[in-house]
Amino acid sequence: MNTKSLLLQVATELFASHGYDGIGVQQIVERAGVSKPTLYHYFGSKEGLLAALLEQLEPFINDVQSRSLYQGDLPMSLKGALSTFVEFARDREALFRLFRSMSHMPRDTTSARAIAPSVRKILAVLEALFAAASIDHGNMQGKSRLLAINFFSICVTYSTLFVEGHVPWSEEMMHQVLHLFSHGIYS
Repeated sequence: MNTKSLLLQVATELFASHGYDGIGVQQIVERAGVSKPTLYHYFGSKEGLLAALLEQLEPFINDVQSRSLYQGDLPMSLKGALSTFVEFARDREALFRLFRSMSHMPRDTTSARAIAPSVRKILAVLEALFAAASIDHGNMQGKSRLLAINFFSICVTYSTLFVEGHVPWSEEMMHQVLHLFSHGIYS
């Protein structure tokens, strides 16, 4: 692993465990076994390191978009989106934990400002899904934003519960989660 990749990996793990504001540059370079000038050479600053780290979310966001594309089958699109979240949480656990924690920080923090564009992109993807589906499902018209927010919350929550070991994950569990979202608590 090259030095730049090592710094990104170490920063991801430390930020995910202690929060962006809870970790200093010194802790990152000590854990990585490099000097501060090395970190500054690659990233310019701690914020530059965070920005580079968050660029790693782009493939995940692109996967959410491609796997949730509405093509006349809403359950399949929802399954694609939820599967993408769960797989991302499983395969990139530290980055997922960082994404999750940063997206719940007070909006005036560096963390919240840094993650906001990624959250907005995902919400826009999900909102587009529900807007497209509302053409076939009239009861959803005018509710795309609300549905996107709720579904985003479900995706993040179940992915979190899965990686933290609180719920097992299976096709049956996914079916139940999607059924409950689609039909509500009275079904």
